Amino acid sequence: MAVIGIWLLVWAIVGVTLFLTVETAQRYIYEERVDLLAWRVVAISPILAALLVQWPLSFPDMFYSAALWFHAVIWVTACLLCFRFQPIHAVGVGIIALMLFGPVASYVVVTMGGAG
Repeated sequence: MAVIGIWLLVWAIVGVTLFLTVETAQRYIYEERVDLLAWRVVAISPILAALLVQWPLSFPDMFYSAALWFHAVIWVTACLLCFRFQPIHAVGVGIIALMLFGPVASYVVVTMGGAG
């Protein structure tokens, strides 16, 4: 039951920050909005949160972890397919979002006694 609580908290963190990041990037890069962005975030953020709960990214070994590359591929793919970024912009936004919010969400997982 504790894992579900951790996942809900990480989902809230990822959902809100992903919505703000994608909304800002879409307006800045393309000067337009994505249709039904909130629903797209609700569809993809539980998956990203589940991955962060299962394989958290800690600050000290984040850049040396094999999980980082797995997360990077998933986050970039989410930005490419779900949020309609061009490939080069999907790489930039996906990696920036992962580097900014992944360790914060993973800190919550480790602090609350989840995986890792």
